[in-house]
Amino acid sequence: MEDRFADTGSALSDFATHFVVVGGKRSILFCRDARMSEGGDALLALLRADERNDVRVVSRLPGAAGELAGVDAVIIHDLALAQSGQSKEGLQPLADWVRSGGRLMMAGARGAFGPGGYRKTVLEEVMPVKFRPQNDKPRQVVLLLDCSDSMRAAVGSQTRLHLLKQAALRVLDNLDNGDSAAVVGFSETADTLAMMPLSRRTELDERIRRLEARTTTRIGSALAGVLASLPRGVESRVMLVTDGEEGESRSEASWRELGAAYSAAGCALDIVLTENVTRNWEVWLRAAGATGRTASVGSGGFGEILEALDRALVSGEQGLLDDGSSHSGFVAGGIALPLNLVCRTSPRQDLGPGDLLLEVKAAEGDGPTWPLVARREMAGRSVALCTEGAGPAWIEGGLLVQSVSQALGFLLAGAGEGKLDLVSREDRLELVWVSAETPPDCDLRLSTGETARLLFSGRWELAVVPAAREVSVFAGERLVQRMALPQLPERELALTGDDEAFFAAAESRGVTVLRSIENFQPRAAPEQGTLVALGWLAALAGIAALLAGFALRRR
Repeated sequence: MEDRFADTGSALSDFATHFVVVGGKRSILFCRDARMSEGGDALLALLRADERNDVRVVSRLPGAAGELAGVDAVIIHDLALAQSGQSKEGLQPLADWVRSGGRLMMAGARGAFGPGGYRKTVLEEVMPVKFRPQNDKPRQVVLLLDCSDSMRAAVGSQTRLHLLKQAALRVLDNLDNGDSAAVVGFSETADTLAMMPLSRRTELDERIRRLEARTTTRIGSALAGVLASLPRGVESRVMLVTDGEEGESRSEASWRELGAAYSAAGCALDIVLTENVTRNWEVWLRAAGATGRTASVGSGGFGEILEALDRALVSGEQGLLDDGSSHSGFVAGGIALPLNLVCRTSPRQDLGPGDLLLEVKAAEGDGPTWPLVARREMAGRSVALCTEGAGPAWIEGGLLVQSVSQALGFLLAGAGEGKLDLVSREDRLELVWVSAETPPDCDLRLSTGETARLLFSGRWELAVVPAAREVSVFAGERLVQRMALPQLPERELALTGDDEAFFAAAESRGVTVLRSIENFQPRAAPEQGTLVALGWLAALAGIAALLAGFALRRR
């Protein structure tokens, strides 16, 4: 924008330029499983019905800060971590973005929260709910680890055994206080099963540390021995991690009998295969009724053991899903809600009044309530919708749609709206409040580390323009606005005239002031395809013509 000022004595100093960043549509990244049809997605339709929203549907979670530039909100709808293109570690940039003022919503059941593989990740830490309810039954897990001679093999700079130990520690990290675990290494024989509460984590870690590679593998004997040693009447899971090479001759009938025994005992069996090969014994166990999940490494071989383990761990979270069939459905505030599926979670203790927008419970009995729609405000904002974004409960004007609309209003409040304008004054830079809302009455903090000092209501002084393309502005811990900053080109500016005060002010701001043509030393022309300022050539040509005219006149 160009402004004209009163005559200053030099025509060249009668103009100034400033940039105004204005609001636009709310940019929403809607992350969902590409295998699902968009047609029946009621949550997506609700967002698209608002003309202020610019919704972009993707099937991969953002994994870098650059992918979140210019995004107002991210919504994860039933996109399991295993299908998201990210690992647990790859979620860190998204969590950091929320902590610095971003907006995140997680919605769904099978592909969200614990069942979606997000429990014990950094995303759980920024959500309004914990991904495992406090009243969930204690878990009892046996880590059955293949310590055969093949574990001595190298994988890059490490050995297979070292990676196996990392995987075992990851399983323990996935447990909560109140759960129990046992670490059993095996080859020809298996270690003694000693179940310990997680409060004895140090001892469990020590058992993992002491594991050593031994001889050949007897998988069937190890599985049978563990099942015989498990206490009855407690829900248990066995997590078998092996390359699958069986060192004993065991018939198909024997394997099927073992699978039926696991099924009868109610003990789930999760299997992580560290080689991408189908094993007959695993097929026979499953055919006989052994429940659980089998996950194998991909083309990367043993080095992908952690990713395979994460996929297997999701099996233990499926018990958090409730389809209502065992208790005649769900009610909220005495009103029946026809929900297809609910993912049981627990509200965080630090939620404020009104942050639990909707809770549900079993239609029969006096059981506990679970969050269905919840919100949380930090520097950023987050929303949890613990049911599928489609189904008969999504009736226009119904209780669920009202609660979700309220949650979206909270999540997107202020998104895409310009509240602050960056203005250059005579001797300083200022942030100016341009919104109809009441401005903050304190200094403003920028995500790049600078502080804008409050001058008076609606105006703040800023020492320098932050060296960033985008900056988050905070009043205390509350996000005021994410501002896209103007990208000014490097200044090579020539001004001529005799206004000394103007030149002094220009030089103090880093503007190159040329007092004669001899002081002008233009840079070399940039590479082809970029704009080159060649206005100075006309000036040189004019001077040359003038000198030639003088010479001719003297003759």
